[in-house]
Amino acid sequence: MAVWELFRRKPRPQQKVTTGRFEIERNGKVTYLEYSLSGNILELTPAEVPEKLRHMGLASSLAETDEKTMAHVLS
Repeated sequence: MAVWELFRRKPRPQQKVTTGRFEIERNGKVTYLEYSLSGNILELTPAEVPEKLRHMGLASSLAETDEKTMAHVLS
């Protein structure tokens, strides 16, 4: 084996990327949390909460739902 073969980059296998969104609707307004899952890495974007729905714990509920769902998907 030649020395340069030790340092040659090996091609990485393609990873499946899944994206999605969890939503809660109240009074005609929608609160949502978007996510992206690549391999075992989960990326969450900050929840978007309309001003009239703030301070109701909806963003926390979305995050908890996301955590439970992704734990099930990754297991």
